[in-house]
Amino acid sequence: MKFINTTLKNYALVIAGAFVLAFGIMEFLVPHKLAVGGLSGVATIIHSLTGLQMGLLVAVLNIPIFILGTISEGRQFLYKSLLGTLCLSLFLELLGNSGLPKYDYFLSSVYGGALSGTGIGLALLGGGTTGGVDILGKVLNTKFPRISIGFFILLIDVIILSCAMIIFRNLNIGLYSAVALFISIKIVDFFTEGINFTKTVCIITNKQQLITCKIHNEIRRGVTSWEGKGTYTGNDKTVLMCSLSKQEIPRLVKIINDADSHAFFITFDSREVYGKGFLGG
Repeated sequence: MKFINTTLKNYALVIAGAFVLAFGIMEFLVPHKLAVGGLSGVATIIHSLTGLQMGLLVAVLNIPIFILGTISEGRQFLYKSLLGTLCLSLFLELLGNSGLPKYDYFLSSVYGGALSGTGIGLALLGGGTTGGVDILGKVLNTKFPRISIGFFILLIDVIILSCAMIIFRNLNIGLYSAVALFISIKIVDFFTEGINFTKTVCIITNKQQLITCKIHNEIRRGVTSWEGKGTYTGNDKTVLMCSLSKQEIPRLVKIINDADSHAFFITFDSREVYGKGFLGG
């Protein structure tokens, strides 16, 4: 039952992502010929030049990408991405004549970029994609995991954006498309990396046993300790290190303040934490 619920949730995220992306494209980007990137950006260019349907263009352009994605990522990835692409094509057609008011370049670039990034991020969160360069981004991220999916998408999208500016001979299209692209990439990175951010805390204290015991019992996190020396006082100090979620930080601060009002502690972001209780653990 848990497996079924997880699977349904993932497919729902992919479908929701496709709708949000389609809405952002048709309501904010296409009216101003803003090519935020990806195959949807290529489709926007072709649509503006030929009048061909956006949904059909997206579906056709994705065929070679799917072949690559299937070879690299496997069938489960293909099924979810195929669902996302078909839903995106369908939603693009349904939203093509919504009759909603058209906004200026700036608002369109901001909201179009935000919705595009959210749509792609939701699909990736569900284990699939909405097709296009996010498949390429995921494939390249698998090969080069230290480089984010967002960066690979950005690289490909910059090329598409430049082509749009040259073809339409309109600097505004290029500049506002860049705004939309930047916002979209930042939001994609938030979905694929930011939500998994944790905090690592270094605590310098003389009450290490009390603080460690409370962290174990109240937050249920592990703690690593080592001996240090204060360079100003010359006194021996114990340094504790603990990784935990952002939501647990207020509880930790209270534990430290209650146990040792003279404790000194530093918190910093940890992009990747692996092990029991964390991503991959």
